[in-house]
Amino acid sequence: MERQDHFQNLNNHVIICNCSEKVKNIVEELHKGTAGNPLDALLIVQDRNLWENNPYWHPVEHNSEHFHILYGRPSEETCLNQANLAHARAAIILADPRQGKLADARSTLVALAIEHHSTHVHTVIELVSSSSRVHLRTTKIDEVICLGEITCKLIAQSCITPGIKNLFEQLLQTGPETNQIFLPPLPKELENHTFRELFKNAVKNNVPFIICGYILNGRHPSCEHHPPIPIETDEAPLDQLPQ
Repeated sequence: MERQDHFQNLNNHVIICNCSEKVKNIVEELHKGTAGNPLDALLIVQDRNLWENNPYWHPVEHNSEHFHILYGRPSEETCLNQANLAHARAAIILADPRQGKLADARSTLVALAIEHHSTHVHTVIELVSSSSRVHLRTTKIDEVICLGEITCKLIAQSCITPGIKNLFEQLLQTGPETNQIFLPPLPKELENHTFRELFKNAVKNNVPFIICGYILNGRHPSCEHHPPIPIETDEAPLDQLPQ
C-alpha cells in the first residue's frame, strides 16, 4: 500500500470512486492516454476484501506507477483530501456493486461531496436506473452515464442502421489503430470562422482528421486547465489550417 502523503504529488489525475468489474477497462483506457502520455488513475476502495477477492477487476498493469489505490470512503472530506482531489482532472463515480438498486443514492452522495470539495473537477457519475436522473437536475455534476439507456438506444440503432455498433465501438477505444473524437482548443487565429470555412480548409490542407463541429460558449472551466489533446497525431492539427 502506498503512503497517503504520496498522493499529494499527483496532478491532473483521474479519481475513480468504488471498485467494480469496470475498473479494469477504465484504467487501461486512461493509461493509453492522449498523445502517448498515460493519465494517472487513483482508485478509492471502500471494501478491501471486495477488491482483493476479485483479481479479474484489476488492471493488467495494476502495479504500474500510474495506478494508485486509496482505501477509504469517497464521500468523506478526509479521504478526498488524501486523494488530492483539488488537483485532479476528473472524478468517476462507479455504481457500488454491493448496494444493488440503492447504488444510485450512494453515488449521488459521493458526487455531491466531490462537487462541494472541488467544483472545477469534471465529475462523471454512473447510474443504475434512468429514473435517478431527476435527483441530479439541481446539482453541478458534469456528466451522467446510464448504461441501461445507452444499451437500449444502441440496440435500436443497430436494427435501424446495421453495423453502427462497430463505429461507436471504435470511437470509444483509445488505441494506435483506432479513431477518436477529441476536443482540442481552437487557436485564436481561427476564431470567428464558420464551420463551413474550417471544414473546407481542413480538406484543402489534407489534415489527418475530420471536423465534426465545435462548441460555442459554455465551455467547462476544467477545459481551461486541462485542454484535451489530439490522440491520433503528435502534431497540432488545427494549427495546420490557413490563418
